[in-house]
Amino acid sequence: MPKPLLQLMDLILSQKKTHVSSFNVAAKTLGREFFKENVEGKDFDSSSGKDVLSILANEVLAQIASLTLAGHETTASTLTWSLFELCNHPEQQNRISAEILQVRSRHGSTGKLTSEDYDSMPFMNAVIKETLRFHRIAPALLRVLACDNVIPLSDPVTTSTGVKVTEIPVEKGQLVEIGIGYYNRNPTVWGSDADVWNPDRFLGELDKQTPVGVYTNFLTFSIMIFKNIYPNTTTRRWSPLLYWLAFFAVMELQVILFELIESFKFALPKAGINIKRRMLGL
Repeated sequence: MPKPLLQLMDLILSQKKTHVSSFNVAAKTLGREFFKENVEGKDFDSSSGKDVLSILANEVLAQIASLTLAGHETTASTLTWSLFELCNHPEQQNRISAEILQVRSRHGSTGKLTSEDYDSMPFMNAVIKETLRFHRIAPALLRVLACDNVIPLSDPVTTSTGVKVTEIPVEKGQLVEIGIGYYNRNPTVWGSDADVWNPDRFLGELDKQTPVGVYTNFLTFSIMIFKNIYPNTTTRRWSPLLYWLAFFAVMELQVILFELIESFKFALPKAGINIKRRMLGL
């Protein structure tokens, strides 16, 4: 869109624009408070301290909106499905409650918890992992090939003519679609109960597998991967934001799920409710 047209549209008032502007003001206010509490008073190199402080302040204010808003809907969706599954499996909800009591026994009812405390809860984290696997957010991963290459198949495919195919040649510029949902429920990877929500699968040897992404052995977070394939080699180019975005989302899930299960008992309003997921888009 031409820049003059964008500038003209920026002058048009609307309810959505007012809402976004209000959010930006609130985000910057929060960013200033965060910066003041965590950065001011720290020691910096005297020769460039002011420049460093200025850069940090501007960076915090620029990124706080992303930290607050980015991933909000996806995290909320995963949390919703986690609670739905816990409603259908009340015994699993009780297991999380037991872990919460163990954590509180170390810190008291009002003690401040750390990321290590949340990570020390194996079953709650297994619930989060299983929900991310079973209820993936994005249905597929789309990438355009940077060059000609060959994609090897872990499981050979036999064609209708009886030919055994072990690799697929692809060309530069070709669009490749990877089914995240298919991989996340592939029986070859997850076992015969791949279509069953079962957090206990992440309490055994399965959780020690080499991950295909940055968090556990599923493709849920792989939508953020930038990957180019070059001749005779395979090189993953991870987005520099991928790691902290993924673990920030997981930490959000840990904190919120902990607080909700500690404060409430979740159950469906009546038995026999059948909820089906449907993908929506523009």
